[in-house]
Amino acid sequence: MSEILLGDELTRQVDEGSSASDRIFFRLHPRRSFRLRPAWVCEIEAFVRKAGMNPELPNDWCWWIVVHQLAPGARMRIPVGAPHQLPVETSEADAHRVFQRAAAPKWKKLAREIRRDAEGGNA
Repeated sequence: MSEILLGDELTRQVDEGSSASDRIFFRLHPRRSFRLRPAWVCEIEAFVRKAGMNPELPNDWCWWIVVHQLAPGARMRIPVGAPHQLPVETSEADAHRVFQRAAAPKWKKLAREIRRDAEGGNA
């Protein structure tokens, strides 16, 4: 990480950068629920600070983010370390598979609960 960001500035950069990018992606792809994209530096810094994540990766790897849109405006982001050469444009199925592998059971359960509540309890 090239610079240290204070809490409010870090939150602003995540909100205005990566979160805005995800919001636009799902607006442009209304049938999608999953996205895999390169991580923004501010996101990884936020995960390190908030979740105590170890930011170190093997050589030739970088951070990716798998995004799961649970309902319009409700998204879950999970950092994934992977090789640099992953395709930037991934299919819904490939991004879903990455989510299934990367998400801890408690996050999968939370995703199901949020989707169920967003659908009015019918999921």
